[in-house]
Amino acid sequence: MFLKLPQADCMPVFGMPLGINNSKMEDLSQYMLDAVERRTPLPGYNFTFFLGFPHCMFGRAEDIEAVMSSMKYIDKGPLYYLLKDWLNEGLLLSSGDKWKQRRKLLTPSFHFKILDNNMDCMNRHWRDVAEKFLSEKGAPINPALFVCRGALEVISETAMGTKLSDLPHSEEYVSAVRSSNEIAALRAIKMWNYVDFIFNLLPDGRKVKKNFEVLHKFTRTVIQQKRKAFEQRKKLGASDASQGEKKRKQPQPFLDTLLELDSEKFGSFSDADIQEEVDTFMFEGHDTTASALLFALFELGLNPDVQDKAYQEQVDIFGFDDRNVTTEDLGKMNYLEQVIKEVLRLYPSVPFWSRMISEDLKLPNGMIVPADTVVDIMPHIIHRNPMYYPNPNVFDPERFSPEQSVGRHPFAFIPFSAGPRNCIGQRFAMMEMKTALSTLLRFTNIKTLNRRDDVQLLLFVITRPSQPILVEITPRKHVR
Repeated sequence: MFLKLPQADCMPVFGMPLGINNSKMEDLSQYMLDAVERRTPLPGYNFTFFLGFPHCMFGRAEDIEAVMSSMKYIDKGPLYYLLKDWLNEGLLLSSGDKWKQRRKLLTPSFHFKILDNNMDCMNRHWRDVAEKFLSEKGAPINPALFVCRGALEVISETAMGTKLSDLPHSEEYVSAVRSSNEIAALRAIKMWNYVDFIFNLLPDGRKVKKNFEVLHKFTRTVIQQKRKAFEQRKKLGASDASQGEKKRKQPQPFLDTLLELDSEKFGSFSDADIQEEVDTFMFEGHDTTASALLFALFELGLNPDVQDKAYQEQVDIFGFDDRNVTTEDLGKMNYLEQVIKEVLRLYPSVPFWSRMISEDLKLPNGMIVPADTVVDIMPHIIHRNPMYYPNPNVFDPERFSPEQSVGRHPFAFIPFSAGPRNCIGQRFAMMEMKTALSTLLRFTNIKTLNRRDDVQLLLFVITRPSQPILVEITPRKHVR
């Protein structure tokens, strides 16, 4: 059945890997775009083999919707096993009944009441980032580590209930996350690295093993500290049953939910289960946001007109008052939201995901993709399709104005995935990105020193720039 579909040119058995192996990481995004639109007999579709397995990629929103909107196709593709030694079977990698149960269990942790309670934390840490930027006194800086640290501070304190300052080796954790991302992506495009025995003997294999030890040690410390505080709080609150009942009725933060599981209701939930979810959320909850904020600074610094308009919106909301951002303020930041969406269109934080379809998939054009085919989905491809976005490589926040958004297919913009496996923390992420950029715009002026043409995308597990982004951060002259 698969061979009846219009096949892209590829090597027998091996399929695409030989072409990918010859691509540099900075050329991979264009290679994938070409694979769907140019190096294929049917533009918008790439049907080929990858190490002997049938794979397909789509460049049309309606085809992506057919996969992602259905509960039939929620099983992850085989490439995710490259992250299994790190994230095990947390919410990102799990499938079937385990995923359904975990998703249902953890969704209340991102209830709007909890998110509203996080505003103080977000304000505090992003003001601290702004102060650190300004302490450089306009010298060229790479903001990557600043925003990464800020995002890690926020997810640690809000979702885990643990201050990063109380945890040892946080810088080592950030470095290990970055290194593990890069090695996983490089491993994915080099076919000889798929054999664990060979990979484990190579320098990258030995390095990633050490990285995972660092990552697991850090998150174990988070769990141990929270468990200790949780047990103490339980003892103190044991005499007040009514207060305890009131607390149980309220939505709980993420790690509190894991620690308070009722084993009779949810079944066995071991320390290993908690560990894999904490590993997943610590990684996904900070690195994706940091990537988006880094590219937002890059584009704001390259587009003074966009930066001025976003700043004026902040003045309209706050005047020159230096008060904190509130959830009510966030709802008024319409243009800033357009800026963030345009950043996520051009630089989706997660550049790739895939599904192993367990039964035949019928596409809107009538083609049948047979069961046991891997469907690879790249937001980078759909987000740069001129069918949905004219002049797709131009940064233009007006694309997401209400007028220009009318009639656009909902699956033409999928930075947080879509359908039943969409990002559980997308509202949290948007709140944090708005708070961060509002704070930085109100108190600082951003100037990017790179040329856009010199910065290409590296499609690691999380999108990275091909070279360090450099900016000059100076104080806003109109701030009291």
